[in-house]
Amino acid sequence: MQIIEFYYMCLFTETSSELLSLVKKNKWYFNKLKLEAQEQLRRLYKIYRKNEEELYK
Repeated sequence: MQIIEFYYMCLFTETSSELLSLVKKNKWYFNKLKLEAQEQLRRLYKIYRKNEEELYK
């Protein structure tokens, strides 16, 4: 897998747990991403969490 493949796999996740699991399994790739891309994935995770919390209230 290449870093760009990892990044797009993260973007195609549908839940916060799926994204978190992918990042944990591929921590090396996450660390090799540019800081902007890392921040984008962090924001995506927060958005997923917020939406899931609202959905399951």
